[in-house]
This record gives sequence, C-alpha cells and structure tokens, in this order.
Amino acid sequence: MSKKSCIFAAELINGIFLIPKRKIRMREIDEQEILRRRDMREVFTFTIDPADAKDFDDALSYQVLEDGLVQVGVHIADVSHYVQPGDAVDEEAYKRGTSTYLVDRVLPMLPEELCNDLCSLRPHEDKLCMSVVFTMTQEAEVVKHKICRTVIRSDARLDYDEAQEMIERGSGQWAVGSGQWAGKGISPADSSRRTAR
Repeated sequence: MSKKSCIFAAELINGIFLIPKRKIRMREIDEQEILRRRDMREVFTFTIDPADAKDFDDALSYQVLEDGLVQVGVHIADVSHYVQPGDAVDEEAYKRGTSTYLVDRVLPMLPEELCNDLCSLRPHEDKLCMSVVFTMTQEAEVVKHKICRTVIRSDARLDYDEAQEMIERGSGQWAVGSGQWAGKGISPADSSRRTAR
C-alpha cells in the first residue's frame, strides 16, 4: 500500500471548502447555529488522548448542579455539520469505514482539514458536537439523560499518563487544589469527593 493511497483526492478537499459560507465560514461558527444548540462553553471540558494524537474527536465535561447532582457530558465532534449525506466526502468516508493506524502512517477516514482542524476539539476553541448529557447523583446513579447538539470549548488536553496521575496521585496541572477548576462550577471539595471514589 503506497503512502499516496491515504491522501484524499483534490476534488474531495475542494468539496469541503466549497460548503456554503453560511455553514462554515471556516473557523468561525455562525451565531444562529449556536442559538440552535445547547451552549456548554462555560462547562469544564477536557479531552484524553495519546500524547502524540493529532485529532481530538471526543471530550468529557463535568459540572456540579445547585441541587447537589452532577452533570457529565460525553461529546463527539459533529462532522455532520460539515459533511452532507451523499456528497463526495461522505461516500469516500463510507468506503474507508474508519481511520486505520499503522506503524508509519495513518489512513484517515476523513480529510485532515476536518479531523485535525474543523472537527478537532482542541483547547480554547469553540466546536460543534453531538452530546449525551447525564444527570447523576453523588453515587453516580443516572437520574436522566439527554441527547443534544451542543457547542463546547475544551479547557484542557490531557494525555493518558496525565489523567492516570490525577487519578492515582491527585497531582498535575488540573489536579484538586491547582486552582484550574475555578469558575467552572466545580469546587476542590466536589472534585476530591469524585477522586476519592
């Protein structure tokens, strides 16, 4: 298999950037689109991926509610906002089925402009997602859930080692007591209770 086989044809790339300006405006999200979605940009959100990852397509969010319940959001980048059913990119992605990771290369399901840029949930950038938001008790019993279209803004990009260090040692940039939780609806006491369990 040649390295050329993992590259998308120019007409597919052009297909992405010829999407009507009202939908994409490149890296700007239309205000009307935000109004149609649940705005979760002020909720503490983070990704966890391998240290050498280039695309971040899923994220988690965490928020303590006033009644003592917590909300956990599971977010996946909303590629459907940019790729229309039956268009050239959609058909090629259907043929590929998934991204394939080899020792020396990646054969992506979607063009790099989508998976590494427009749909990559990088920190401090507004991104469109499809989400499931769970409302839970302090004992992690699900009270209710909702599936919705959202706009998020990731606060942190963690790798597996950093996340494991937080779980096992309570240390790291985003650990309890670091001050990074401030203003995100989580107090050190709240997060320490979650860690203790």
